[in-house]
Amino acid sequence: MCTDKGETENVRRFVQSLDIPYPIVMAPSEVQQSYRVAGLPTAFLIDKEGHIKEKFIGFNAKIGKQMTARIEALISTTP
Repeated sequence: MCTDKGETENVRRFVQSLDIPYPIVMAPSEVQQSYRVAGLPTAFLIDKEGHIKEKFIGFNAKIGKQMTARIEALISTTP
């Protein structure tokens, strides 16, 4: 598993360098293992019941567009 054990400031700079537009959570290794995080960044779309609807590994403009489209699709199907 690839995880960042650096300081919060290092993570902040990394997020800014990729221009990641969503909130970042730093999780302990137990959480990373339970979610099977294999690379950074890894993003999850989790529904109201706590089910993982989508998992994205990495980030670039294409992944950002995929995330936005998936979120919009999930929102539009929510009653």
